[in-house]
Amino acid sequence: GNSNEAGATATDVAPAAPTGLVATPGVEQVSLDWNDNTEGDLDGYNVHRSETMGGPYTQLNGSLVATSNYTDTGVTELDTYYYVVTAVDLGTNESGNSNEATATADWAPVAPTGLVATPGDKQVSLGWNDNTEGDLDGYNVHRSQTTGGPYSQINGSLVATSNYTDSGLTGGVTYYYVVTAVDNGANESGNSNEASATPTDPPPAAPTGLVATPGVKQVSLGWNDNTEGDLDGYNVHRSETMGGPYTQVNGSVVVTSDYTDTELTGGVTYYYVVTAVDLGSNESGYSNEDSATP
Repeated sequence: GNSNEAGATATDVAPAAPTGLVATPGVEQVSLDWNDNTEGDLDGYNVHRSETMGGPYTQLNGSLVATSNYTDTGVTELDTYYYVVTAVDLGTNESGNSNEATATADWAPVAPTGLVATPGDKQVSLGWNDNTEGDLDGYNVHRSQTTGGPYSQINGSLVATSNYTDSGLTGGVTYYYVVTAVDNGANESGNSNEASATPTDPPPAAPTGLVATPGVKQVSLGWNDNTEGDLDGYNVHRSETMGGPYTQVNGSVVVTSDYTDTELTGGVTYYYVVTAVDLGSNESGYSNEDSATP
């Protein structure tokens, strides 16, 4: 009898599907890594991407990928991508898909530019160029008393605008600043350029409205309150000559805008001026002069 010839050329079996695919987002890219296939006739891998979970996928690579890793640089920030990898052998047999891995492209903002620091009265005003990232959340402001840092963040919540005023500083001290940008994913940029400024500490304005009222061997003084936030008080100065020279009559600073000068000599005319003193011991010029004869 005739025997049937098994027309059986051995089939070339496709490689196993790759395993262990992991996608890691980076700056303007997604990095892929997976386990090596072990087939002796392995030729390489194809990388497939979709913006929909489960596909359909589009192949990203041109020629076969020879190693078990790949960097996808054609990504848009805040888009989510889904990846699978297939293995291909020398006979161009292609495996099924690996596990699917996903990543959302998200990277830190660029460092702010153009930081300028402008000194003021115990404060420094900062301004810088706006960042243009669509997912920008705001800025952090960092300060040091040493050029180059280390810096300490001085804002609490994020600064929403590209300017900031740092107040409550010490006049005559130089402060160094950098600014960083933060996005909605809490990614923070590197430091901007450093800018420095030395705030001033001007004396208070001279008090106004001094009025002297005579009494029995005393003179009662009253004047307008100064409005400086760092005001410490007032000094009262007296002379028996119009225009001075004056002698300070109080010991510690006077904390209210009134003062009674006692134990005076009746019938003598006394001339008064008042000065204002701040917490930095800066003293104003003289108020108007007023006189009284107890």
